Amino acid sequence: MANFVNDPAHGMEIRVGPPLPPISPASQEVTRAVLACLEDGSWARYDPARLERMEIQLAEWLGVGHALLVGSGTLALEVALHAVGVKAGGLVAIPAYDYPGNFHTVHALGAIPLLVDVQADSPQLCPASLEIALEKARKGLGQVQAVVVSHLYGGLANLEAIERICERNNVPWVEDACQCFGATDAQGKRIGTKGMAGIFSFGGGKPVSVGRGGLLVTNQAILRQRAWLRVSRGSALATPSTLQLAALEAQLPSHDRKIKETQQWLEKIVKGSTHAEKGQFSMEISTDRTRQKIMQTAKNPFHFLQNTGPGNPVYYRIAMKIPSGQPSRPVLERSWALGLPMGEGFRAIHVGRAASRFHAGGLLTCAEAAAKELLVLDTTAAQSQPLAIILEGLNTLGRQITPENDPISSDGALTG
Repeated sequence: MANFVNDPAHGMEIRVGPPLPPISPASQEVTRAVLACLEDGSWARYDPARLERMEIQLAEWLGVGHALLVGSGTLALEVALHAVGVKAGGLVAIPAYDYPGNFHTVHALGAIPLLVDVQADSPQLCPASLEIALEKARKGLGQVQAVVVSHLYGGLANLEAIERICERNNVPWVEDACQCFGATDAQGKRIGTKGMAGIFSFGGGKPVSVGRGGLLVTNQAILRQRAWLRVSRGSALATPSTLQLAALEAQLPSHDRKIKETQQWLEKIVKGSTHAEKGQFSMEISTDRTRQKIMQTAKNPFHFLQNTGPGNPVYYRIAMKIPSGQPSRPVLERSWALGLPMGEGFRAIHVGRAASRFHAGGLLTCAEAAAKELLVLDTTAAQSQPLAIILEGLNTLGRQITPENDPISSDGALTG
């Protein structure tokens, strides 16, 4: 699992942690589709007609008017923001706890990130904090040209409240659904299709993955045209290869089934916990569309944060909140020793960065807490391992960080 730390000496983030965990091999459908390309020679050709057919198929699958395939989710965000009117010097409101590439993408357009706090009980954009940030911008920071709304770790942002706020302030909003391709809201509408534009990622480890790739969707033809012009020089730049298109197409028919299988896998994790009755590792989960809370511990050695509202999320990563005040690194290292494919979550975007590179739309305390307290379980990698190994690892980790076991010494090291 990729874990990143800030490297001030080189002005960049570097990867740390154990090697990437293994994931399941390609399905028979993907294998057949890729082999067919290798055998008929299409793998070595640029096929714009196939690219267009795939875009039409994706738009139909998602229930949206227009789609544009690009090289990554990050590039999809760049062209989406360009399409909705972001220009140099403008402000773009983004969550203060999010994928750092979104911050860099705003700068790539010459705009300035306006950081907005996340919810106290979920790492999703907080509507109340967004309202405060937009008001602060009106009073002197500048014009907010767009809002980016991300859905993280199986959670779904409160789109109804955010949409009302954006409409009231006449600000376009873009959905970042890179982690949750296929998720639906309470009405069954696909997440990522409600904003003026939405983006998805088909990068490594994503729910639908072809190694690299991204998608922009919109119901406005003019936005799709603006986005295409941004990445076109007569022909489209940075698009998925024919091999990637074949692998992508092969995964679509079974994706809804895979979403359900992952939900069932999570239920087995809950039911198979041998320590639930003792209160050391107790979770609850529901797969209907009325869930209000999912996965929390009884005695609070840690708990998993999932969807906090109605909807049908996709579990790319599962966020695990460790007890407040405990250092996350020793807990993470203990999870690796137990064979759990866990990693660090995102860092708070403003921490460690020059204040000249962003505006704070208000207090960012919840984003800071999320950065300190959230670890993430790689769902795809975990599902590739025997269920018994994951269960034993989670139960053992739960015992080790239960407060009465006092597993962390004064110097931050795990004991026992």
